Amino acid sequence: MRYYQSAAMAETCLLPFTPFARLVREIASEGMAVEDMHKWERDALICLQLFTEHILIMIFEMTYSFFVILLIPRNKIAIHAKRKTIMDHDMQLLRDLWKTIAPESAVGKESKDSKAQKEVWQGRETAHMHRKVTDMKERVRLYRANGTIPAQKLSAGEKGFCRKNDINFS
Repeated sequence: MRYYQSAAMAETCLLPFTPFARLVREIASEGMAVEDMHKWERDALICLQLFTEHILIMIFEMTYSFFVILLIPRNKIAIHAKRKTIMDHDMQLLRDLWKTIAPESAVGKESKDSKAQKEVWQGRETAHMHRKVTDMKERVRLYRANGTIPAQKLSAGEKGFCRKNDINFS
């Protein structure tokens, strides 16, 4: 009777059982020698699969409709970006938020890949900002070279950008 209950339970899972079991065995074997291979009971694999799916669903729900009293209520990460699709940077934002709520949790820890991605992103942002400042300085210089007053040619947003980045436009 017990086998039939676990078989029925496996059918209610979201992920197919066989590929999940293969993944669990592969991950378990990475840290062991060949002679230390473990055998897995079907019930243990189903229990692990149910728990894994529960955690994944919880994370996806939090990404799609995040609600924590400490944060802005109903901060819907994906919807806020006017999307229905959850993307990689949504998950990174969730992990960053999770770090502020529960720093001891493993969910909030950064992997080597996410650190590398963050460094690349910050480098691109720095280079982009440097180009924008350089372009604005060149634009102001050209206005002065043509004999016009830059303050008359620049929009209010451009003037704010110049003030923020210490570019003299008067």
